[in-house]
Amino acid sequence: MNKNLESFNKDDDRRAGEQKVMRQVTEDLIEAGNSEERNIDYFTALHRNRTLWSALRRDVMSKANRLPHELREQIDQLGAWVEQQTARVLRGEGKINSLIVVNRNVIDGLA
Repeated sequence: MNKNLESFNKDDDRRAGEQKVMRQVTEDLIEAGNSEERNIDYFTALHRNRTLWSALRRDVMSKANRLPHELREQIDQLGAWVEQQTARVLRGEGKINSLIVVNRNVIDGLA
């Protein structure tokens, strides 16, 4: 197989995997947002989302990451916003919906 094509297929598989994880985490956020109470599932959904974004931030700031530098910085900044918004939601000062919107936009971008 052509080395460039093989690299493309690996990138495509990775993107599909990232999209799958992002969808699962977003579905959990949607369920948490629809819940009347802030139970363990609510806090777990927020924690999983924050963990996902922390991993994304680490990945895009890695020297091995092949994304363009500007895009990497934008993803890092978006991840920082997710961290701040999650803290606001946990304090009861923000809405979980804004996190869902961001995740959906990223999912669309991975498609």
